[in-house]
Amino acid sequence: MQPLLDLFGQAHRFFLEEVTPFHQVKIASPPTILFYGGQDYLIPTSQGIDMRDKLESLGVTHQFNLYPDSGHGLGVLEIIDTWTKLKVFINTHL
Repeated sequence: MQPLLDLFGQAHRFFLEEVTPFHQVKIASPPTILFYGGQDYLIPTSQGIDMRDKLESLGVTHQFNLYPDSGHGLGVLEIIDTWTKLKVFINTHL
């Protein structure tokens, strides 16, 4: 979030936190599934790990999936795996 604060200034910190999923997670949040590429140049893996840890600390049902060698756009095998896991997760938790 620091680059956004540098760009927009501290006055926008409240707004940025309001639109950041990490700051919106509550005990009553719905089951959440996360997919991250370990080589993603847009979204650092640390953000996924932080979200996973917050969900876990609040007791929110979640599943964290990391594809260590993938970037922001997943490859064919990862897409198939993502689709398979997503279907199971939805059928289990909805």
